[in-house]
Amino acid sequence: MLPKLSPGWRLVFIVKPTTAESKCVSPQFLQELEQLLAQAEVFDGNS
Repeated sequence: MLPKLSPGWRLVFIVKPTTAESKCVSPQFLQELEQLLAQAEVFDGNS
């Protein structure tokens, strides 16, 4: 998702310890994160 970010954006994510200890991130989590970033209009061209 990093290449999609509009110039000038700096994002900080705070992850709970139980999530950070997980060996992999679920596809559903990544999909929801991408939807939230699109809604926040942080993607280049607001895609």
